[in-house]
Amino acid sequence: MLERGALRSRLGELSGKRLKVVTPSSESELGRGSALVAVDPAGLSTVANHDGDAVAVRGKAGGKVAVASGMGTRIAVGKPPERPRPLPPAPRWMTPGPLGFLAVGDGATVDAAWAPEPKAASYRIELARGDAVVAAVELPASVTRFELHGAPPGRYQARIASLDRDRLESKPGPALEIVVRGLAIAAPGAATAPLPAALADDAPIAPTAAPAPLLVARGARLTTDGLACATAGGDAAAELVLTDVGPTAVTCVDGGQAFAPLALEVVGVEVAPRSGTVELEAGATVEVALALTSNAPLGSTWQVEASPGITATLSVASPGEVIATVRAAADAPASGSIRVIDPATQRALGEVAISIRQPAPTEVPEAPPPPAAAPRRPIATAGISVGAVLLSTDAVGGNELGNPALDGDIVASGAAVTARAAWWFRPALFAEAELAVVPTSLVDRDDSALVLGGHAYLGVRLLERPRGELRVLVGGGGFALPSPPRDLERDLDPDVAWGVTAAVAADRAVTLRLDGRQHLGADRSGGVASTWTVGFGLEFVLGRAR
Repeated sequence: MLERGALRSRLGELSGKRLKVVTPSSESELGRGSALVAVDPAGLSTVANHDGDAVAVRGKAGGKVAVASGMGTRIAVGKPPERPRPLPPAPRWMTPGPLGFLAVGDGATVDAAWAPEPKAASYRIELARGDAVVAAVELPASVTRFELHGAPPGRYQARIASLDRDRLESKPGPALEIVVRGLAIAAPGAATAPLPAALADDAPIAPTAAPAPLLVARGARLTTDGLACATAGGDAAAELVLTDVGPTAVTCVDGGQAFAPLALEVVGVEVAPRSGTVELEAGATVEVALALTSNAPLGSTWQVEASPGITATLSVASPGEVIATVRAAADAPASGSIRVIDPATQRALGEVAISIRQPAPTEVPEAPPPPAAAPRRPIATAGISVGAVLLSTDAVGGNELGNPALDGDIVASGAAVTARAAWWFRPALFAEAELAVVPTSLVDRDDSALVLGGHAYLGVRLLERPRGELRVLVGGGGFALPSPPRDLERDLDPDVAWGVTAAVAADRAVTLRLDGRQHLGADRSGGVASTWTVGFGLEFVLGRAR
């Protein structure tokens, strides 16, 4: 029971036997020859006798017809068979076979055209491999060309039939022979690619969309299964290297069989240093990273070559990068280059310029002068300074020089000239004596007075720099009034003192110094009076230790 679809019979070898085909609307007895019985979704049956014995058709609702060779009929459900009528003529292929096509990757794109048939409402095309139909399609009468994508290598037969407005299908015309051969394209830097594999005869071809334009990188290798192939203006060979950038058509032949051109887009490959430029010094070694850029796939197996005077050793290779160790000879020229090579073809993928600079002349440094002898430490110094003695003149706690009875008789502060002498025991330890002469007066009287100050100190050098130092001193002494004015007595007031000295060397023999001292002695009320002295002057080195 054929409820839906189509049944094609070829009963030439069943001599004397007939095949009975039952559909929802009819029963057909098929004899020797070929015929087609089809049922649409509504149950309408069509019978087309392509050749051979007449087909006996009986409607289930009654009626019977004999369908002769080249005739056809229809049987609707509940109706008798229609009167047989001629089948439409089969279309004629525009190009005699065999046609040749090239399969790359997922397969070949197979296409063929036919002359329009005026009596056809549509066309049925079948593509067979051996005895098995591997692809079939029905196209409207406005279309006179078919295209199939993804055909693997093999030998095919394309058959086409006409269908009229009543869906009566003609006998297919002569088969168009189609040959698909495989070729492989290996990217630069890649191993040879395998050829596309053929499928079993009964393996169907899955319909696929039109493939994207095939992009390959300059330097790609094309290999075949024995075809002779060439690009425009080139020699035919079983293996090609694609060197010209731009749209490229590959044509192949095998004896007298020509194959449809394979359209490729060959794109360039850019080789550039990642650092922008490559520069090194003659006699030096650097590591150079080169970026490989292309819109098409690249392999990862590379060689590097350098121009004379330069050596290059491959360190790392990947599809997008080459890292090489580059060395310039001592006598290398001012410029050179490094090339990235595809080992399979020994062709350069790209070249990068290298700048080589000569090393700067080596200057022989002058022998350093012998180190200067460390300056000998001073052993004796003397100096003089000018400044002031600031006596306490408070009415209660003021100084008691001359033992004044009245507040107005207290000795006032005055300018001072101080002479000093020191002896250095060690580089940082010394003893120093000083004598100060202070011409002054009384606080509330114009009577003049002369104050003498004498002190001795033990000092240390607390901080030392190349040209300066800081000293701290501790000691004692006193201030005297040797020639008192009237109402005052000749007097000597002892005290203890401490102070600091900041010294800056002007040269090896002269030092500028700034001094400050605080003296603590008895005051008029039995307490402690504080007297300050300051001075600025010169210090002279009288002798140095050997």
